Amino acid sequence: MKKYTVREKRQLKTSPWTIHSLNTFHSDYNESSSKKKACAQEVHLKTDGTHSPNESRCTVTSPKETYTYLLPNSFSTSSCRLYAILMALSHIKNSKEDNFIIHTRGIDLKSIINSTKNVNPLIQEIIEAITELESRVSPPKITLCPSSSPSKNPKATQDPAQGNGITMTYDATSLPATYDDLKEVIKNNIKSLWNMSQQNYYPLSNIQPISNNIYQNNLASSLNRKHQTVLTRLRIGHTNFTHIRLITKEDPKMCDRCNIQITTNHIITECPKFQNERRKYSIPNDLQTILNSNKLSEQLFKFLKDINLFNQI
Repeated sequence: MKKYTVREKRQLKTSPWTIHSLNTFHSDYNESSSKKKACAQEVHLKTDGTHSPNESRCTVTSPKETYTYLLPNSFSTSSCRLYAILMALSHIKNSKEDNFIIHTRGIDLKSIINSTKNVNPLIQEIIEAITELESRVSPPKITLCPSSSPSKNPKATQDPAQGNGITMTYDATSLPATYDDLKEVIKNNIKSLWNMSQQNYYPLSNIQPISNNIYQNNLASSLNRKHQTVLTRLRIGHTNFTHIRLITKEDPKMCDRCNIQITTNHIITECPKFQNERRKYSIPNDLQTILNSNKLSEQLFKFLKDINLFNQI
């Protein structure tokens, strides 16, 4: 596994009960022309962050510049957006302007920073940056504007935070990650290794064609206990009817029609003795399709009850 560095938690320099004086617009800002006109004099900073398996990044867009920060893949979408806000505050710190509106997406920053349970190091750094700005002799006015859904009118006036000038990209991929992000990375790596193991090897080989992906939805979770048991045993391929011989030490059961050993696949898709029942309940010939479909699973239960095998599974 790749080595990661951790962003350490630290003790806040401000009291946890400190209330920060930040204004907040409601989410209808993007659709309210009156609000836009009222805020025409402020410097708009639009922040956003995205995460994908191959890349994590965030952007801070001002009327003149767009700053893009390439972040470690271990950063979650939430961390990318928090880091964008932190960089926006850094931009405010170095600016000579007095009034700013920070557009945040998916982050209720005012509630987060006024909470007494802030353990995320990125949030702690944001709080410290805001506190530093508020402690100035002439502190800048900062207003938060949570972003709403995109405008329904494609010809709408350009967002005041949309940059028209220089685009600058910074490599921040060496930044340390938070504990929460690393826990998610470790969890995903374990799931990936588990899935590879499931696909490459499984001691009950009959299950392989039915379910070879741990990310596949578990149909049994929506069923009652009896149906869960039946479906799971059918997917494994080991049922009381076909494998009771392992306990009783008897010979394998043979099909009286086909003269071959009875298996779940033979009963459900192959044996001509049950062909009429298969047509009646529209049972296809593909076992994988049957056992991975909610609708077909219900039909399968009716089929098994009709041939008096449901309670023997």
